[in-house]
Amino acid sequence: MTGKAFTACLWSDTEGEAAASFYASIFKDSKLGRVDRYAEAGPGPAGAVRAVDFELMGQKFAALNREPQFTFNEAISFQIPYADQAEVDYYWARLSEGGLEIACGWLKDKYGLSWQVIPSVLIDMISDPDPGSAKRVTEAMLAITKLDIVTLQKAYAEPTYADHTSHPGIGGSHDGQGPTRPHRRARSPHARRDASPSATNTRPGIRASPAAGGE
Repeated sequence: MTGKAFTACLWSDTEGEAAASFYASIFKDSKLGRVDRYAEAGPGPAGAVRAVDFELMGQKFAALNREPQFTFNEAISFQIPYADQAEVDYYWARLSEGGLEIACGWLKDKYGLSWQVIPSVLIDMISDPDPGSAKRVTEAMLAITKLDIVTLQKAYAEPTYADHTSHPGIGGSHDGQGPTRPHRRARSPHARRDASPSATNTRPGIRASPAAGGE
């Protein structure tokens, strides 16, 4: 082995370059790399983009343009752990634009790639050795779409916490008027297999390579 880091290869029909630019515009520590184009030998049209290298927060990616053949599903997603609600709100809004809000921190972007936008404190709370605390915060997480730190901390700290759906933080609304969700929603990937969203994404665009990694 060369000792270099792994590269996640993402399969696309024709939108690999657009997808790479979209992701680079969202993540603050990102950069676009080499753009390769097909030659006369093919298999794509001469001059068309074959692959685009890009990097997001230290993770290397390659967007590969080929014929429609493979699709993303929820079995592969990228986790984004953040420390505060402002970061959760920012990445949730940007990545879900034109995409699909799912549940409990999961979303699909407009190219069909799945993301988990997770406040770092959540992992500590659901791993708490006290089963009551872990159970309450897990139930609160499963009841909301975009994760809200105040809601999760309230559930974690209060043994009497029960009414998850009435808390003003749920779904990202803090005005007491209920959630505002401008994008489409789907079932949580934590739901039963026979009740989960379709295993494939029917939108055209970037798709999962059989060589792609995942969590």
